[in-house]
Amino acid sequence: MKLLHSKQGTVLIDAAASQLVMELLSSTDPIDAWQHNHRHDVHSIRTMNEAIGKYFVVREARSVPYLYRYLVPALAETSEAAAFVSEVFQQETLLAQRSEVMLLGRRIVASPRRSER
Repeated sequence: MKLLHSKQGTVLIDAAASQLVMELLSSTDPIDAWQHNHRHDVHSIRTMNEAIGKYFVVREARSVPYLYRYLVPALAETSEAAAFVSEVFQQETLLAQRSEVMLLGRRIVASPRRSER
């Protein structure tokens, strides 16, 4: 994302505060860098949906922005930083709407299954 490498991003992001953010920013393939840091104990969305379905009735499931959240630990607690995170969130959302990126987060709304007596 160009926004992360912008002057504003360079000033606000303390990459040293987060090894993952540093790797994402320096990588020529940020998705590969993210996957490298998440290969351990990550289940597929299908596996998670099946597990959730055993105990809950899923009312809604959708993809949502996710990568923006890695910025939070690498930013100071200021209004400028909060605005920057919001801008990155909006950019991630827009890129997904254009099918330029795939949203990695999942939002699942579910209700407990009623036990059968």
